[in-house]
Amino acid sequence: TDNHLFVWPTLVTSHINVQSNVNDKFQFEVYDALGRLMNVIYNENNNTINCENLNNGVYVLIMKDVTGNVIYRSQFIKQ
Repeated sequence: TDNHLFVWPTLVTSHINVQSNVNDKFQFEVYDALGRLMNVIYNENNNTINCENLNNGVYVLIMKDVTGNVIYRSQFIKQ
């Protein structure tokens, strides 16, 4: 089976929604525009990523599997 991952919205005020059929363990990493790691979120059967503590700006969201391989990468804007 193919892995499917849907992440929305790209213009964020408080949280990002995640829908995935990936059953393995994975983690999300949030980086700011300067490449600094801002947050790490482990999959805990949670469908949201809290972004309320982030300052306004552009961020990169990366999803990695247990071996550290990047599965998904996207940008979002916190406003």
